[in-house]
Amino acid sequence: MLALQAWRDEHLCPLCGGPKEVCQAPYGTYVYGAETPTRCMVTDALDTSRKEYRDAPNPGALLHRPKVAVWGASLD
Repeated sequence: MLALQAWRDEHLCPLCGGPKEVCQAPYGTYVYGAETPTRCMVTDALDTSRKEYRDAPNPGALLHRPKVAVWGASLD
C-alpha cells in the first residue's frame, strides 16, 4: 500500500486524479474542456439533510446516510 501511495503521489494530480503528464503539461500541449455536469442524487439528498440540520448542536457530529428506493416506492 505504501508503494501504491508513493506511485499515486508521483504520477497522479491531487486535484483531478489524472496523470500529471497530461493535466500539468505546459500550456498549449493539450486542449481541455468539461462535459455537461450530471447530478449525483445521493449527494444532493445528503447536502439537503446537512442544510436541514445545520443549526443542530454540533452538526459536524451528525452522520447523514442516504436512503435509496426504486422510483415511486416509499423510503420508509
